[in-house]
Amino acid sequence: MSLEAAIQENTNALREFIALWSKMNLASEGRAAPPPTSKRTKAEPATAATAPASDESAQPKPQEKTEPVVDAAAKTAAIAVPEVNTAIIALAKAKGRDAAVAVLKQFGVAKVPELKAEQYADVIAAAKKAME
Repeated sequence: MSLEAAIQENTNALREFIALWSKMNLASEGRAAPPPTSKRTKAEPATAATAPASDESAQPKPQEKTEPVVDAAAKTAAIAVPEVNTAIIALAKAKGRDAAVAVLKQFGVAKVPELKAEQYADVIAAAKKAME
């Protein structure tokens, strides 16, 4: 099989797939499928003049915006060491070094880098509470 024939075969398969996909999407939305577009032949190169016009019905609909579900693991992943450092430093400036050391000791560590990622949110909360 020549390269050109293989490309043509793949192109035809993709067109069939796109047509089926469009029908499935339109059927799930309760709309009728658009009429099939004319197929180009090998002699017709793809140009802007021969390309099919953009059809709004073929464009995917934006999904409804919903609030993302954030679990505890995702929250701790979003918190980085610099944020914990900032909270501990702010506590030290506001209440003194001993208050910051006391918060870290609650979590069994002497320094922020010794904390586990799961503890970051709790340490920040404890630092904020100690500043009150």
